[in-house]
Amino acid sequence: MKIISSNKIEITTVLSNQEVRKVLMENIQPKKGLRIGFRKPKDNKLLEGFFEQDRFEIQRIITGRNSFLPQIKGQIQPNINGTKLDADLIVKRKVY
Repeated sequence: MKIISSNKIEITTVLSNQEVRKVLMENIQPKKGLRIGFRKPKDNKLLEGFFEQDRFEIQRIITGRNSFLPQIKGQIQPNINGTKLDADLIVKRKVY
């Protein structure tokens, strides 16, 4: 059985859309398969997933197995004084 919970968050920043895109692109790498081992990856990316046309689906990069891995789906939007990020934090957890 899977239990799925989610939370909606909104982050407002004074950074421009271009600056937010740059930060996301610098920290997201394409998804790879299962990573097994205890070594840190050679690249400095924090997240894996995709970012295109102001929408993103990301999750933290982990090594080994982990039944608790939140996924973030969201988008960036222009705001009066900067940029707004709307995101859904989704947690899928297997229960045995």
